[in-house]
Amino acid sequence: PTGTEAMKWIDAGCSAFLNLSFKITELETQLQEMLARRIQQQPRYLRIESREEVRLNIASFDQALAAETLNLGQGGMFIRVLPSAGVKIGDQINFEFRLSPLIGSSDSSAATSDPLLNKLDATTDGSSISIQGLGRVAWIRPLANTEGPEGMGVQFLEIDKEGEKLILNFVARKKSKYFIPLS
Repeated sequence: PTGTEAMKWIDAGCSAFLNLSFKITELETQLQEMLARRIQQQPRYLRIESREEVRLNIASFDQALAAETLNLGQGGMFIRVLPSAGVKIGDQINFEFRLSPLIGSSDSSAATSDPLLNKLDATTDGSSISIQGLGRVAWIRPLANTEGPEGMGVQFLEIDKEGEKLILNFVARKKSKYFIPLS
């Protein structure tokens, strides 16, 4: 396929094209390239589904954008943002989001001697923890597809040590909350 027809198939999720009279070596090459891309796209850090409001300040924009995270990990987050926002790969973004307290984690086994980590436990006033930093748009999914909704992956570049520690523990504690042994 060429031109408009090729774009239609790519938008539908097609990763490669082969001519009808292809050689087996072409197929092997295409498969190896697809697998290599797939491995590169897999996150290096533990991630969890986490819906948090996030405020974005992008240097090329005059005003801040409000958005929502769909997942969060130690290395970054996926933010649901419409393509019309005009964000580009490589854009640096100042962000601020709030971690909601972990409901049901305030039992004695979850409590620690670290007051910072105890902030993650559900509090009576329902307060949340603010985390700010600098990130870079690592990739963009311009259209929703079988892999997920439209949005962008943001790699964390700068977060203070307290924020890193909170994110790491938030992710680990939320992930372990849903662990069910198979035995």
